[in-house]
Amino acid sequence: MLINIRFGEEMSVADTIRKALEANCTSQKDVAEKMGIKKQSFWTKLKNGTFSADEWVEIARILGYNIEMVAVSNHSDGNLKKEVSPSVQKMVSGYKFDTQKSTALCRSSVIHGFYFELFKTADERYFMVIRPEFEAISKDIPVIEVDKQKAVEFIKECGYSIE
Repeated sequence: MLINIRFGEEMSVADTIRKALEANCTSQKDVAEKMGIKKQSFWTKLKNGTFSADEWVEIARILGYNIEMVAVSNHSDGNLKKEVSPSVQKMVSGYKFDTQKSTALCRSSVIHGFYFELFKTADERYFMVIRPEFEAISKDIPVIEVDKQKAVEFIKECGYSIE
């Protein structure tokens, strides 16, 4: 299962690994064994935050995650925004949802050739963008508004919580 989710902008690699271990109900010992290192060595690296980039990628793979580089662009308001996929702007019930002007919260794994991205607008509205696994399949990307409760449920299904 590949899930793209932001645990928090200021979270260290070690804290991210701890969250992923917890979310997957996996012990440090299990990951250490799969990496071919001693549990104590894994614990020390986690405590000191000294995993190499290669080890970080291997841990993510063992836990069923994919590490992606996400473009960061400056916006006129001076804030940084992380782009997950190509931008989408769509009018739904008289409200224009725009992924570029919203915060990307999480992305599901691919389900039957599609994945879901959850966004939150500046005025606290939540919406999902339903994308085909391969963008070339469709130019008409569905956008649906969801209430906060459904948004929180979606994030919990991924094993995380919303701030």
